[in-house]
Amino acid sequence: MEKNVSRIRIFVLIFGILFLIIFFKNQIQTILSSKPKTPFSLIKKEAINRAEIMSEATTSALIKKNDRWYVRYGQNEYEADQTRINELIDNLISLKKEEIVSKNKKKHKEFGIDKQKIRFYAKNQWYVLFIGNSNGTSRSYGRVNDENEVFLITGIDSAFYPNDYRDLIVPIVSKRDKVENIQIIFDDQNLILEKIKDEWKIGKKSARQEQIDILMNDLVTLRATNILFDGELPETKSLTIRIRENKQEKEIDFYQQDSENYLVNVKGSKKIYQVSTSLVDAVKRGEKDF
Repeated sequence: MEKNVSRIRIFVLIFGILFLIIFFKNQIQTILSSKPKTPFSLIKKEAINRAEIMSEATTSALIKKNDRWYVRYGQNEYEADQTRINELIDNLISLKKEEIVSKNKKKHKEFGIDKQKIRFYAKNQWYVLFIGNSNGTSRSYGRVNDENEVFLITGIDSAFYPNDYRDLIVPIVSKRDKVENIQIIFDDQNLILEKIKDEWKIGKKSARQEQIDILMNDLVTLRATNILFDGELPETKSLTIRIRENKQEKEIDFYQQDSENYLVNVKGSKKIYQVSTSLVDAVKRGEKDF
């Protein structure tokens, strides 16, 4: 009797050990086979030096040189919008798979996965995020590399709208607190604003600070709709703005192209910026405006 009890105990023990081995083996396989919830989190931002934002309409080819991003369209290369690209990379690195909606490869087109994608290069290899149809106001369907999983993601839609990654800000002012003098010349107007200590003056008269702030903001944010490398400028200038910033002089000339646009050139630069007339009119200021 005692021998039978001992045999049963040994059998139960062996069975228990086998059960635990199989259980833990399955758990380990599940952990190893599961895809990470943050697929790009191990990639360092500094390691990314190339990227392509690809849609059905256009491709923005981005490349980093000396810690600055540039974008190539056709044969032309432009300085890129640094803030926008850095925000995009931050969003990619922190990207989370919010909810798995399918693991069926045949359903990729149903979720629009074949329409647009972001490729970026780091650690000697390309990584790909496919972005599909929208799901609500801020979420889209996504897929990573060669995986079949389709999941929901947030914060990537803005990568494609607008699809122009050029830095379109006309470089008039770099640091507004370093500006010492502003001269605005158009028609019969020749306005000179001088910063003396911390106060802006027109001759001996104090200028209204709120109007100085508005003008400065308009100058800092003056945004073009296009950048041209070739083309002749009209003979007659419609507006000239001279800036002295941190003891450096800069001249910006404005030429009316048509009723809707001006061509803008920073003296010494080959770039010609095309700027909306309404934005140029905002910086045409005379003494009466201050």
